[in-house]
Amino acid sequence: MSTPNLTIHQHTGPFPTLSSRQHPALRFLENYVKKINSTSYSNSYLSYYHPRSIFHDATGIDYVGGAVIWKWIQGLFDGEIFSKIEMENKELFVIGGLGGQEEREGGNEMEGEWKIFGESVAHWWVKSTGEKISVPRSMVFRLVKAEDEGTGEGVDANGVVVEEVGFEGLQIGEVRVYYDRSLLMGVFRKSEQEKERFGA
Repeated sequence: MSTPNLTIHQHTGPFPTLSSRQHPALRFLENYVKKINSTSYSNSYLSYYHPRSIFHDATGIDYVGGAVIWKWIQGLFDGEIFSKIEMENKELFVIGGLGGQEEREGGNEMEGEWKIFGESVAHWWVKSTGEKISVPRSMVFRLVKAEDEGTGEGVDANGVVVEEVGFEGLQIGEVRVYYDRSLLMGVFRKSEQEKERFGA
């Protein structure tokens, strides 16, 4: 079995820049962060997430499937709660050359392309109080080859019209996020999955 020819790209400081826009994985990340910062998520999840993607949250909850992840994000970040969201980048490392089929949890296989390891400070402005909350975070993204749900219906599992599948041929296949959730106690809504596991 041959060893993949891995590449490593480092980006430090402000993001995006002219330099970061030369890298396909960082162009995808820029597009995704722009959407999250918009506090508007009425479009299909397929622009950003693979149908079989997994999001490992800092709470210990795993959100499985792009449709489920997008519903959860809508509940966390929508414009009813926050007037503004901003991600301040500290450092990004991108590993390329992964290629091939990577076997994931539960036999969940997707064609891997890139891994992004990032450190940032997330800033949220609470609409009801005007308070600004800043939280250091570490995140790991695995970007994979974009796919649709394969139903041919023209709408996704959430019933939203699909206008675009992926960005430049990529979607998020897996995310891991690490941060101190207690800093957002009483601000973030608890998901149904959290209530089921930890109680209301």
